This record gives sequence, C-alpha cells and structure tokens, in this order.
Amino acid sequence: MTLKVAALVLSYRYPAGIAALARYFAAGDVDMFIHVDKKIDDAPFRQAAGSAGVGNNVFLQDRVEMFWRGFTMIEASIRLVLLAKSSRRYDRYLIISDDSLPLVTPADLCERLQFESDYLAAVPAPGLASERYDRFFMFDSRATQVRWIPVVDREVTLDTSRRLTRLDALRERGKKPLDTYYSGSQWMGLTSAAVDLILESWAKDDWLRESFEFSEVPDESYFHTILSRAIWQPLTYVDWSTPLPPRIFKTIEEISSVNPKGAMFLRKVDLSAMELDLWIRMLLEKSVSP
Repeated sequence: MTLKVAALVLSYRYPAGIAALARYFAAGDVDMFIHVDKKIDDAPFRQAAGSAGVGNNVFLQDRVEMFWRGFTMIEASIRLVLLAKSSRRYDRYLIISDDSLPLVTPADLCERLQFESDYLAAVPAPGLASERYDRFFMFDSRATQVRWIPVVDREVTLDTSRRLTRLDALRERGKKPLDTYYSGSQWMGLTSAAVDLILESWAKDDWLRESFEFSEVPDESYFHTILSRAIWQPLTYVDWSTPLPPRIFKTIEEISSVNPKGAMFLRKVDLSAMELDLWIRMLLEKSVSP
C-alpha cells in the first residue's frame, strides 16, 4: 500500500524554503499545506511555491497571527491538520517549518514513514510542569508577546482583552490536573491515529485545551501530553550546542558535516538560493541514481 503523506508547514520568514520543499515533496508525491503567519504578507510564499512549478501546494486562507512561545503556534497547526483532512485521508502528517531542510531522499522519507510509528521527541517532564503548565501565561498578542516590537505596535486589542478574560476565569477554576506532563519538540511526524487522538481532545476537552492555551511554550507540550508517550525518535534535528543556540546552518559544507542522529530534516537553515537549489537537486538526483 502506498502511504499518503501530508506535510504541514508553518511559515514565517523563508519563501525560498517553501520553493525548495515544494520541489522535494512533489518528488515523493507528498501534499504540502502551508500556513503563513498572518502578521506578514503571504504573497512571496505563494509566488515561491508557484515558481517550483510542481506539487500539490495548498495555502491556508484562515491564517493566525503566530507568537513565539504562545498557543497560536498550536492553533495554526490544528488549522493545517483540519485543512489537510478536509482534502483527503492521509496516513502520515509531518509538522515542519519553512526553514526545515530535508536530509534524506524523497524515496527514503516515504520508506521510513511506512512503519506504523510516530516521529516524535517527547519525554515525561514533571519538573517543567510547575514552571510552564501550572502557572498562567498569555503571549498571544502584540501587547503581551515575548519578542521586542515598537511600543506603538503593542496596542491591546479586543481579542487580547477577551483572551485575558478567559485567563482570569481559568485562574478561578484552576488548571486541569495532569497524570504526567510531557515535553519535547514541536516538529513531528504523526500517524493518522495520533492525529485523531489530538483532534478528539481538541474538540472535546475544553479544560485541557484552555489550560495549555495559558501556559508557556504549549507547542512543546500540548500534543505530547495528549499522546502521553515517552518516545525519542525526532523528525527534525536542531543543534543546541552553539554559544547562541540554536545554530543556523548557512552553507552546504556545514550541513554535510552534521550527524542528524536519525532525523530526516534539519533546522534552522538560511542557505543562499543557489545552495538551497543545489542541495535539493543533489537529493533528487540521488533518489533516481541506480
């Protein structure tokens, strides 16, 4: 049986990455669904996907303003999952970013996804629960985000006020108690069964969803806690060893020297257009070599 795979791409800065991924996924008959942060113009990303001239590349219309360390990262991911599921039935779902670079050929990717397992980095992290889950955070607005922006752009909108009202109500009620808090990478490859579990919890467990909405970095814990599995089989490799992590890879030579430890994608990359094109061509040519 040939697996049907959906690549769900969270995009915010790297149109060239979308063009490269479009060519790569088309070679493996993988459909790509793209969310571009609502804070920016999505036209360059659409043009980049179109310039590839291949693949089934679908852009999410109902976009989210995404904020680092906030729940909006989860909201965008859920919308991509629902968009993909409305298109057709998929056996596997890859959640990656626009600055993710494939490390294996399309054929190798599809072959490894044949196994009925999730590519997920998740571990029980009870100590982090007291820091990230039990306390109350809300980074999902221009007024409350972590990263610096000009003060004049930090207006408190009606949406922000409504979120804070819900935060206050949750504080009165308290967070939903957890048997175990799991934490790991937000970039993952999931089976359809895992995705169904996540969507069922999203739709039915308002208390859990809202408890994570007002936590810190829920994109590194919400899906993981729903699945409640201790797995260390990462989809994506990130180098945290540099003085100012994570490392940003800017040349093919740097990428070629990496030991990805079984991961099939690498981030964060910022290659020139020429080197990015060369890397993808190398993978595609390797895929058809005898």
